[in-house]
Amino acid sequence: MQESLSKQRNRIVAAAGGVVVGYAMALFIFYAKHFWLIDAQSHPMTLDFVAFWAAGRLALSGHATAAYNVHLQHAAEAAVIGHGYKTILGWSYPPPFLFIASGLALMPYLVALAVWCVGTLALYAAIVAAIYGRREAAVFACAAPWVPTMLLAGQNGFFTASLVGLFFLLLRTRPAAAGLVLGLLSYKPQLGILFPFALAAGGHWRAFVMAGASLLLLNAAACAVFGFDTLGAFFHALSVTSQSHLNGGLDWKKLQTVYGLFKALGAPGFVAWPAQAIVAIALAAIVIWVWRSPLDYSLKAACLTAAIPLATPYVFQYDLAVLSVAIAYLGRSKSFDRTEMLLLASTVPSTYVYLMFPLPTALFASLAVMTIVLRRLWNLVPAMTNALPSRSAAVQ
Repeated sequence: MQESLSKQRNRIVAAAGGVVVGYAMALFIFYAKHFWLIDAQSHPMTLDFVAFWAAGRLALSGHATAAYNVHLQHAAEAAVIGHGYKTILGWSYPPPFLFIASGLALMPYLVALAVWCVGTLALYAAIVAAIYGRREAAVFACAAPWVPTMLLAGQNGFFTASLVGLFFLLLRTRPAAAGLVLGLLSYKPQLGILFPFALAAGGHWRAFVMAGASLLLLNAAACAVFGFDTLGAFFHALSVTSQSHLNGGLDWKKLQTVYGLFKALGAPGFVAWPAQAIVAIALAAIVIWVWRSPLDYSLKAACLTAAIPLATPYVFQYDLAVLSVAIAYLGRSKSFDRTEMLLLASTVPSTYVYLMFPLPTALFASLAVMTIVLRRLWNLVPAMTNALPSRSAAVQ
């Protein structure tokens, strides 16, 4: 029996490895056909990473606030690729992320892109493997359907997932360090809205306080280095981005959220916003309940991580890399049964179908992972209810 399971696991690992090789071959073909990195005129292509590198160059030249000006940032990006373009790749990240952008901008553009993609991919794969407890989990992490999205765009999904995974790895043994990591995650503030509820419900006050302190220290350090006016410029750019991305001007199928789905279906804002709010409140209630319970830590971490992309109205396909952390914790908690394997398999088509249909179908990848979490919680409801202290016991 043990030998049979081992052979089955080896076949699955081999299949995942084949997917990774397929990704590599596809990227090579895209590069050779001038669909990725370099265009037919030998100019760098307009990837999302251009915004990172251009903002870093502006910061290094002493003009960090210019990165938050859409026109100046666009001009800097056009200078990087050597020609003009119509796409708006604005910069609306908090000032601390300028440290990373500046570090990348110290290198030539294509070298920086390679370092960013390969480095964050390796970190992401290593953390997923550490969570699952087996080295081959790194192969599964690299075979996830959201991986090509990050590599094609040079986006930050791997980095975000790495911070989330590292936070959970540190929380129980090094809460102060976990709080510091959570402070780093503030470069994507929309993804952190559920963490305070979980930390408070679980009594992780040291991590809670450290997260707040690191948030303040990181922003103070960034303002001291890049100028205190960058903070005001950030809030202005954030309002402009919110207006363009959440209130019009964006192709709604790109917004992989409940809000994006309702908007893509033609619903007005007064319908889409309450729908998103109801989902967020329900998820916050579930997270609080789970983190107050004596449940296995792996299931708690999976629940919170799976809820991250569902609780916010602002998520793109590349942000779904955090789901790999949730899946790793689910696998560590318990082996996947047939139904759960089918749900995981459904994340592959749902991640890409939106390219052909006017709906944010990658949202259903998040829903599939959350369904696994809820399914397991449902099976554990009696045990959870009995384990919670009764009111009378608490009074005594």
